[in-house]
Amino acid sequence: MMAAHVPSNLPSFILHGLCMEDAYTKLDKEIAQLQERLCSLRTLRNSLAPISKVPTELLSKMFSHTQDRTGSSFPDEVNFDTRFFLSWVCRHWRFTALATPSLWNIISMKNRETPIHMDFAKEFILRSRKSDLSVNLSRPTLEVLNAFVPEMHRVQHLRVLHLQPDLEFDALLIQAAPVLASLELLESSIPVEPMSGVHPQLQSLIVTGLDFVTPSELITPVLTRLHIAKSGYVVDVGYLLGILPSLQNLMELVLVQSFNNDDTTATSPSERICLPELQTLSIVDDKASTMFHFLEGLDLPHTAITLTWPEEVDATGMSMDSFGAKLGEYVANISIPIRHVKLERIFPNFILDFSSTPSQHRYSCRFPTQELDSEDTDFFVGHSFRLDDLETIYTNDVFTSLPWLTKLRSVTLDGESAMEQFLGMCEWRPKKGKKKPFPALKELTICHIKDADLHGLDKVLASRFKAKMGLDKLVFSECPDVDVNKFRDFSKVISNQMLKS
Repeated sequence: MMAAHVPSNLPSFILHGLCMEDAYTKLDKEIAQLQERLCSLRTLRNSLAPISKVPTELLSKMFSHTQDRTGSSFPDEVNFDTRFFLSWVCRHWRFTALATPSLWNIISMKNRETPIHMDFAKEFILRSRKSDLSVNLSRPTLEVLNAFVPEMHRVQHLRVLHLQPDLEFDALLIQAAPVLASLELLESSIPVEPMSGVHPQLQSLIVTGLDFVTPSELITPVLTRLHIAKSGYVVDVGYLLGILPSLQNLMELVLVQSFNNDDTTATSPSERICLPELQTLSIVDDKASTMFHFLEGLDLPHTAITLTWPEEVDATGMSMDSFGAKLGEYVANISIPIRHVKLERIFPNFILDFSSTPSQHRYSCRFPTQELDSEDTDFFVGHSFRLDDLETIYTNDVFTSLPWLTKLRSVTLDGESAMEQFLGMCEWRPKKGKKKPFPALKELTICHIKDADLHGLDKVLASRFKAKMGLDKLVFSECPDVDVNKFRDFSKVISNQMLKS
């Protein structure tokens, strides 16, 4: 019996005298041609899809927005993978992505402390073309550093983190940097020489943990932000006061453990230095004398000043009494009327805020909670400051003895502890001939209190109402279970429940 004939779909040229090797070659060639044709047809089909009809200019702008920095020079949350995913969607998107320099001009890993590989750096430098660069280098190798030396003319933001020993860094800093707007040198274990390159647009300078820094080499008149923290090169107060007059655009000044001694030998300027644009001044240091000597040389009418006792400093370096005494002397010298005080315990700090107006002369002092008790608080507020002009006070725990202040109009109590201390200071029935507590109080705000914690408040209010010292307004905030109806006879009551309804 003859076998059934099996029809063949092979091209006829394979069946006529070709050797096996030539047959494979011709087949492979035809397969490649068919695949190329198929790819062309798929590309043509994809081009009809709406997503492929987005104009290149619009698509490029959309890609750029994926790198939105939201005001930050070095976005730590830049989606590192998105840039590559955009170039893998289709040929049109890949062509557009590779032709969009602003998609590749942030040279930083997703984790900012991850070192950049040399191939990665070269590829991003190439793709970013001539656009300005934001460069974040962590533990860079000498090869990576050298790759950016010829690019410094277009580096707008530069952050160098964790420079390693025996690494030549000078070549990067001596280059002309005409568009450099921000420079961060962080946690270096090697000396950093002065930056001698031209950098006329430098607006932000942050130096942390370096063995050497010369501020004068990096100071420019357009500087708006200056941070010097835990630097091996400590700052001389006289020198710092000498360069500040040229920084009339400075908006933020931060000094952390950078003063060189705890004395007042430096000569203060004949006139106090006015920095009209300065919004934030933060000093973290255990050298109280130097800190306040520096502050006394400044006139800061619109600045929020934060003074912090560093918790890692041994308590023997600066006592609370020493700091409090210096703070009191400083406040006396600047002669501001203290109208607003805020006392807070927020772990791990005790915070004291005081100001003359909400927008002027704002000071915040922070101390480790474990080092402070009520007597310390009485010292700071009751003895260091003149509180005759005090109008408002906020407290969530420590409430100093202030019942006799004649101008105190508003009190905010946050929490049970503050409420208990307030009730303890209010006499329910002031005796004849004695001063009445809080004579000018018109507004009382109570926050985060349970109904049970308000035991006795109605009696206090009734007593004040009878003595013609009633409130204009009683505000309850975040007190969901408080029965506010029992207080309506004594003042206008506002509660969070009423506001929601």
